[in-house]
Amino acid sequence: MPVLLPGASLTEVKEVMRKQDIIIGKLPEVELVVGKLGMDGIKKRVPIKATKQTN
Repeated sequence: MPVLLPGASLTEVKEVMRKQDIIIGKLPEVELVVGKLGMDGIKKRVPIKATKQTN
């Protein structure tokens, strides 16, 4: 999973994940690519959304 700076926009995070999913999905041993975006904080809980792309 990529780790981006805290100020990264949701659009930027989605684009990084999309590109990563495409690259990883091209590997013959990979059947499914699953990504997760969001933040787990100790003081502030933020829901985490899951996205997936099948190739």
